[in-house]
Amino acid sequence: MPHTRRTNYRVLLVEDDAGDAMLVKRFLTAQDDVRTFELIHVWSLQQALESLAEHTFDVVLSDVHLPDARGAEVIKALVEHDLELPVVALTGHDDHALGMATIEAGAEQYLTKDSIDPLGLRRTLTHTFARVRERRRVALRTARQHQRELTELNEELRREAQARARAQERVEAVNRELERSNRDLQNFAQVASHDLKAPLKAVARLVSWLEADLTPIAPAPSRAHLAQLQRRVSRMLQMLDDVLAWARVGHIDAPAESVDVHALITEIWDGLDAARFELVIASPLPTLHTYREPLALVFRNLLTNAVRHHDRAAGRVELEHQQTPRAHLFRVRDDGPGIPPTLHERVFKLFGVGRPDASRGGVGLAMVRRALSELGGEIELSQNTGRGATFVVTWPASTRPRDP
Repeated sequence: MPHTRRTNYRVLLVEDDAGDAMLVKRFLTAQDDVRTFELIHVWSLQQALESLAEHTFDVVLSDVHLPDARGAEVIKALVEHDLELPVVALTGHDDHALGMATIEAGAEQYLTKDSIDPLGLRRTLTHTFARVRERRRVALRTARQHQRELTELNEELRREAQARARAQERVEAVNRELERSNRDLQNFAQVASHDLKAPLKAVARLVSWLEADLTPIAPAPSRAHLAQLQRRVSRMLQMLDDVLAWARVGHIDAPAESVDVHALITEIWDGLDAARFELVIASPLPTLHTYREPLALVFRNLLTNAVRHHDRAAGRVELEHQQTPRAHLFRVRDDGPGIPPTLHERVFKLFGVGRPDASRGGVGLAMVRRALSELGGEIELSQNTGRGATFVVTWPASTRPRDP
């Protein structure tokens, strides 16, 4: 006969009736070629729990009427002690409700003592072992699958973390390069302004001396040429100052502070040569917690341009404020000659002009747009129905210098 591998099972029998315990022992120790049951018998739930704490078993076969516990609470206590250990309930009579209660408490199955036989008891335990093994295989397979998924997820997270780290390194490198470029730009503007202004100032002095020496004797065309040369030298000096100012825009050293916009506007207006111009503040102006320097730069350029580029000796400038949930809108409206729509974008460029016949421009509006952009704001230009132009400034309710 071929050799059959025998399987050994350790069974904990919890039974307070000696006769029933003897019967179960006889059933489980009957001759069997493939299964051997090693039986440990205890008399109470407390003894069962103590035995479970000291020994390892494959199954618990327990009566539900014990001296220290009864009914489904017996099964519940055994299951809670070891969730992995299968428990089969034994009832003294055919009570379906009690049997279902033991199943709900965690029993794998329930048997009635008066209906069991050696084959049936062995088959029940064998099927219990098979179900437990299958559950464990499924649990192990699921755990392995979860482990693989976790490993893949961890690998993906690792790759993402590495990618973020590389991206952060690139951002930091770009920021460092931007900071270096900004420093170089400021240094260049300062050096260029100083080195170029020195000879230009010398030229301006020479022109002045020539004008003083030649005015009494030079013909009118020569005097006009000298005057034109002096104007162009002055213009070059102003352009160098503008380049330096442009390089400095956006670099805010002072912290945010409380700025009374009405007081700021009054201070700027009083500093202008605008005695014959009227400033009308059409609505109450707010007090902002913001950066004073860029705000002053914006209004100083807009008010100065409204007066300087007016085509009449007297005029009117109107300032209006409107608050939205995210920003403050300031409208600066004048009654000057206006700016043709075709030049609305050009005036915001370096040395842009606002009139078709103008040969040169400045950097004021370019600096205004750049300063606003650095703080998350913007500026727009619209043509009035009649004369003049309206600049609409959007100043963020919360201002913070943009990261370099």
